[in-house]
Amino acid sequence: MDFKFPFYLFILADTFLTILCDDKEDGKREGVLLCKKCGHEVGQTSDILNVLGTHVQRRAVKKFSDKSLALLQYFTNPHHQQFGLITMKNPSLYVHKQVIMDDSWFQNHAWSMCTCPHCTTHLGWWYQPVGEDLEASFYGVVLDKIIEESQADAVVRLPPAFQQS
Repeated sequence: MDFKFPFYLFILADTFLTILCDDKEDGKREGVLLCKKCGHEVGQTSDILNVLGTHVQRRAVKKFSDKSLALLQYFTNPHHQQFGLITMKNPSLYVHKQVIMDDSWFQNHAWSMCTCPHCTTHLGWWYQPVGEDLEASFYGVVLDKIIEESQADAVVRLPPAFQQS
């Protein structure tokens, strides 16, 4: 008995395997930035602004998987902690009410601490111009505290929010 495998079933099986194996079809969106600890969506690479800071230790360019570029600036706070920041508009962060005028890394800007609204991890700062329109405000987000959604599989340890009880 000569068995003939219908050609349309081969095409259907091949298409199904392509969808399963194709990295672009895994539901992950390029350019989406997540809190590294819990996976909360912080923003997108399209929200990046490149605002020059003062008292910068060093500058670099960060290239994201969607080919967008961000100015990465390294700053040191008065407690000698170093932070690598990218600047963004309107990320999904909780802005703390305390506004501090001293020790700002951006000239003529006051700052407030920002945390992840889901897990409360410190993710950066909100900068607002002193005595000016708040439309010129922006956020400094710590690059080491976020991850691209398309790169999230590279995390060795799952964040607690993704672990099953």
